[in-house]
Amino acid sequence: ALSAALGDHVDNDDDDPAAAAYLPGRVKGLCFYNCGVGLNTRGVVKEKNRSAFQRFLFTAVLNTLDLVLFKNPPVLNYLLNKVVTKDLLRGALEGLYRYDPTRVDDELIDSFYYPAKEKGAPEALGQIYTNDPGRSPMDLHAKYSDKADSLVIHLVWGDDDAVTPLAGGVGTFYLALANDATTSVTMDVVRKT
Repeated sequence: ALSAALGDHVDNDDDDPAAAAYLPGRVKGLCFYNCGVGLNTRGVVKEKNRSAFQRFLFTAVLNTLDLVLFKNPPVLNYLLNKVVTKDLLRGALEGLYRYDPTRVDDELIDSFYYPAKEKGAPEALGQIYTNDPGRSPMDLHAKYSDKADSLVIHLVWGDDDAVTPLAGGVGTFYLALANDATTSVTMDVVRKT
């Protein structure tokens, strides 16, 4: 949503305004819930708060997973069809829904389970995890600072989110913007009760 609102969805680096049909004239604001660093975990490698060693280590682990798992359709197909069960998914999803694991119902499980059994699922999953994650929110704000500064952004973030922690790169970035009175960024942090 941030990419589209700022015009980054058009792959054009020549700064020709006529070539980028961006949406700021139509989008007045955005609301995000626990915003991630990119389309997949590869975006974590780009976070500026990581040391060179951490980036190297993350890159090595992700490249190994890509080679062994995500760019290996026979292995991924075997795992999706022979290893992944509804009970396994339930346990994984309950781990993500730490605040209220009872919210993990059969409908949610089925929404992950059955698409994983479809033809082409291994290839699609492989692409999701191995493709370029795109620009991070930090990169988008830096590249389109004039547009981003005029865009109203409201974030709702759980203080105990396991997937996109508030203490992560994107969370701390937006928290700093929300605490800066000169920006149009606001944030509500939902506290675990």
